[in-house]
Amino acid sequence: MHDILAHAVSLMVVQAEAGPVVVPSDPERAEAAFDAIAGSGRDAMQQLRRILGALKEEAEEQRNLNGDARHLPQPGIASLTALVEQVRNSTGLHAEVHSTGDPRPLHPEMEVAAYRVVQEALTNTVRHAYAASARVKLD
Repeated sequence: MHDILAHAVSLMVVQAEAGPVVVPSDPERAEAAFDAIAGSGRDAMQQLRRILGALKEEAEEQRNLNGDARHLPQPGIASLTALVEQVRNSTGLHAEVHSTGDPRPLHPEMEVAAYRVVQEALTNTVRHAYAASARVKLD
């Protein structure tokens, strides 16, 4: 839960800090920054609802109250391009995804883990590296 919320909140902080700086010189860019803050906030709320819903379902399942609990779909490797695009649009980081080799099916937990690793790496790049670009390589 920390990684999911930390990513969204980090993006919001970066945009909140950048928005006022560009208001006088580039109002359209400032407006885009504030739109990105709102989008990141909505995404964080959606992710939080998804996590809490899954935890609630898991607790119900453990209490044997709901044997057919459905789990909400989690992001995976197929969602990485959208994640990178979201980071690029909301932070200005020139981020891209490059894939080589033949894709193959992975266990759902591996899919989520790979997504979260990339998400955390991008968050750390934005937060700590002060980099102008990032590349996600899949092989």
